[in-house]
Parts: sequence; structure tokens; C-alpha cells
Amino acid sequence: MLQLHVWGPAFGLPSIEAQCLAAIAYLSQVVPQREWQLVASSDPTLSPTRELPALRDDSIWIGGFQNIVAHLLTSYSSFLETHGQPLIDLNLYVSSENYHASTRPAYSHILHWPNTWLLPPQRRAAAKARTDHLNFSSLDLDTIDQDEEKKSQFAAGSEIPRRLIRSTPRTTSMAKKGQHAARFRLDKLAEGFFEPLNQLLQDKSHLLSNGATSSLDCLALGYLALALVPDVPQPWLSQKMKEKYPTLCRRTKIEI
Repeated sequence: MLQLHVWGPAFGLPSIEAQCLAAIAYLSQVVPQREWQLVASSDPTLSPTRELPALRDDSIWIGGFQNIVAHLLTSYSSFLETHGQPLIDLNLYVSSENYHASTRPAYSHILHWPNTWLLPPQRRAAAKARTDHLNFSSLDLDTIDQDEEKKSQFAAGSEIPRRLIRSTPRTTSMAKKGQHAARFRLDKLAEGFFEPLNQLLQDKSHLLSNGATSSLDCLALGYLALALVPDVPQPWLSQKMKEKYPTLCRRTKIEI
């Protein structure tokens, strides 16, 4: 939990100091209430920066209003990139069905030869590399089929009878079953991205406030739009968003 250390209350206000009041107002807008705590310590020596307001984020201390704002924006941007990009990678690139039916045709409309043949596979390979640690290989039927083809070629070119070469259990049909088994994990991954954004948005018109659109709103919109809008054969990501996060869907449709 975040801790915001400030000078104590005075004159009926939560703090006697202007920057502390500003920091309180900012966190009230951008951080869900249960995720931060106001500490009226009135003691700047508690912070290594020797100033208040000071935000404690685990073992990190950030002193001064502008630095606190910058830290939170950086944290939220990092969250969007580290949690949003893998979802887009899995949905539009790693999934063989979605890639061949929707993503690659979309690229063919905006690229010219030879980039039509070069760039989409490169971008798909990069998406696979970024998500390899998540172990959702069952979505990639192409690689499984290639492995089976290599095994068949090996059998054809060797002296070992084909009947004695055991095929791997990860056939395409079993991989499709694996896709269904992976759905629970995919849903949890999606919820880990959507839920914090849903809490942050609450009843505001934007993620940070009811005022002007921020850079954070624009970054979130990029990932949310690609989660919601593309028409794909396996729409697990958009389904989760529509079923459980209608506010995020409505906000995304308004902005795009």
C-alpha cells in the first residue's frame, strides 16, 4: 500500500501546507482508496528527501508534489505496457487462428510488397518472444504443425519404420483442446489488466480525472481499443472485457 506523508491538518483542511494538499487531492483522484494511506506525520525527517509531501512506495521514497506525480504516471505507464502488451500479443499474434484470419489480412491492407510478406511474420515472431515466458504455446498451432511435419520428414528419410516413431502428444487436435484449458489462465491474465483500470476509472470520465485527457488515458486507450475492437475467431479478450467491464468498454467506444 502507498503511504502519503504530509504536514498535519489545520484550518479545517487535511494539511497546513499547499503541496501536501495538492498531493492529497491528486492521490484521491488517481489511486483507488484502498490502495493508499494518508499519514499526517508532520515529520520530514522520516523521508530520505527531507521534505513533505513524501510518498512511500514499498522501499522507495519520493519527495515533493511534482516528483510524486511523475512517479505515479511512470508506474501506471509501466503497468499498461507490461500487462497490456502481452494480452495484445497473445490475442492478435500468438493465436494462430486470430493471426491468420484477422491480423495478417489487416496488415495486407496497409503494406505493399514485399513488406506484406516480410513484416507481419517478423512482428508475430517478436510477439511470440515477448510472451514465451507465459507458456501459452497451445495458442500457436502453426509451430505445433511444423513440429509434426519435421517428425514426419525425419521418419520418411530414416531407416526407422514410421510406425516405431512415436508422434508427440501435442498434435493440432490436442493443442486445440489445450486452448480451452488455457482459457482460465487467459481470463486471469485479462482480469489482471482490466480490473485495476476499472477501479481507477470508477465514475470519472477519464482515468485520472473528469478534466482533460492525459497521456495515461491515451496509452490505456491504445491497448483497450485493440482488446475490444478487432473481430477475431477466438474473441476471448473482447468477451472478457464486454462481460465483466462494461464501463471500460463504454469509455473506450466513446474515445475511439
